[in-house]
Amino acid sequence: MIQMRVLVLISIFLISTPFLGLGQTDSVRVLNEVEVVSSPWEKFIPSHKKYTADSVIRSLVPYQDLASRLNYISPVHIRSYGVTGLTTISQRGFGGSRTKILWNGIDLQSLSNGSLNIGQIPAFFFDNMSLYSGGQSAVAGSAAIGGILNLKPINDKRRPANQSQIFLRAASFNSVSAGGKTNFSKGKHSGSIKLFYHLAENDYSFINTYKSGAPEERLSHANRESGSLAADYKFQLNDKVYLSTSFWGLYSDSQLPPLASKTMGSQEEQNDEYHRGAFNVSIEEKNFDLQLTTGVDHQNILYLNDATDLKSETVSFRWQNNFIYNYYLNKWTFNFTGKANREEVIFNNEGYPRKENRLTGEVLGFARYEPKAGTIITGGINQTLVENVKVPLTPSLSVLHQLNNLISAHGEISRVFRVPTFNDLYWRGAGAKGNPDLKPESGISGSFGVEINTVQITSFRSSLSVDLYSTSLNDQITWAPDFEGDWTPMNLQKVWSRGVEMESFSKMKFSQTEISVRLNYQLTRTSLMEDNSISDEYTGKKNQLFYTPEHVFGANISMKHSRWLLAIFNQYTGSQYTTLDNNERWSLDGWFLSDLSLAYAMPLGDHTMSFAGEVKNIFDTAYEVRRERIMPGRNYSLSINLILNH
Repeated sequence: MIQMRVLVLISIFLISTPFLGLGQTDSVRVLNEVEVVSSPWEKFIPSHKKYTADSVIRSLVPYQDLASRLNYISPVHIRSYGVTGLTTISQRGFGGSRTKILWNGIDLQSLSNGSLNIGQIPAFFFDNMSLYSGGQSAVAGSAAIGGILNLKPINDKRRPANQSQIFLRAASFNSVSAGGKTNFSKGKHSGSIKLFYHLAENDYSFINTYKSGAPEERLSHANRESGSLAADYKFQLNDKVYLSTSFWGLYSDSQLPPLASKTMGSQEEQNDEYHRGAFNVSIEEKNFDLQLTTGVDHQNILYLNDATDLKSETVSFRWQNNFIYNYYLNKWTFNFTGKANREEVIFNNEGYPRKENRLTGEVLGFARYEPKAGTIITGGINQTLVENVKVPLTPSLSVLHQLNNLISAHGEISRVFRVPTFNDLYWRGAGAKGNPDLKPESGISGSFGVEINTVQITSFRSSLSVDLYSTSLNDQITWAPDFEGDWTPMNLQKVWSRGVEMESFSKMKFSQTEISVRLNYQLTRTSLMEDNSISDEYTGKKNQLFYTPEHVFGANISMKHSRWLLAIFNQYTGSQYTTLDNNERWSLDGWFLSDLSLAYAMPLGDHTMSFAGEVKNIFDTAYEVRRERIMPGRNYSLSINLILNH
């Protein structure tokens, strides 16, 4: 029944888009609007599909974590091991270790396991973030297979208004969040400071269908306490030279609850601590620009299990240096980029520390040609260098063409790759070991799409984009038993992901009322085409890769009238198989979630105070993103938000 409902919604979406349209409302001026800054992949891969947060989402839910915000703005699948477990992005059928995540041009994925827990990150730290769908390793390097998440661009030239924000939120399950930020700008100086704190017991009740009689239970051992601090400073030396520096620190102490079928309580915990810093010099001349960036990323991940006296600590350090040069000549833009990195991981899971390190680098060049207005052709090549790992040469070609005033078409094809992580290469312990002979994962990614924009008039505007995509990835790394019985990573799999991605956007205005609608949908078929460790009956186009929903659909509607703002966020995620043979008995049902937010903004002279209430999971849907990791039902929150202009 729920699958039929989503098919009907999708049909309505396709049929009615030219009439409904859709868009982001920018009339809710609770916070100053954010200028979206162009990135290298927008300049040299203009066909990429891009998602950003509009002013409704930024003003209504500043306390969101990054995972929730991405769910609101795009048709990605968020993979979560429960409310306090690892939470990552799945884009176009590929998991979190195959989506590139950047901050000030610095890679953020864990050197040890290749992922980043986006459930710990406060979204309001990164109102200017952008999510790009599609693989583009030629521009972004290793792991840019499913897409790219750019939290903070290097070349952000905004001069923020002198404004401060303070918010406080109380929610169900003994959850409290508080945060604030202040922006300043005077003369040649500008910057910001941001703070965030979150505490939650997550002691919600649920029906435990994994136990006899399906008793009602309350989740235990699921506390999380986290905090973040970020600071940015920019100095404009003159009209051509900018200096900037950034810092971002985060800690998160999480209890890990037991699986639903377990009769004994959990004693597992994970404590994470991150410190990141970057310094950038930007030089802009009439016919060229130059950016020099150096940055560090220090991560400390500590896993504890008191029941088994297990303590496993992983400390990683990355020092990354980027050189980006663009030269402009008539209709041409030429780019040369060089990167040099030092990477180090200290494993301490066997009672003593063990250090591994390597040097990596990238050399890449791109050209962009605009023969006429509305037509862009780009091409480039990337050679990534990694100690003791041979990475293939990675080319890319992209075309965008404006067919007329309403319709544009675009397409791209490129090689993609992912370098083995330190865990893949060097792990030892608990019946498992790394494999230093691994090859990089490598494949081909391509897409073709169209974008339709209606004629924009004062009271109405809309757009529709449709993209077809396909990515084939060879030598995918998977862990399997070796001839000695130890689990070890091997280049065993070939995966093929293909599908359709759509977004529609409309905004309508009637007198003092503004209505906006955002619809998005992704159809993903991801198949395990080859796996040398299993029977052929589990491979081929007929089966869907486990924990990969075929359908993800979102529908967001907001209405602003005078000082009131109402928004409804809906998302459907299709069923997921948990076994290679797609056994229906062990599959997870799809789920439909609806969240409702209502806010009232009250002017206080030059300042603004707003009050908001929120109901999440309105229909109290029972669902699991991972087997035996039961997610919360209906829950509530109240928040107060103060904007001070100074």
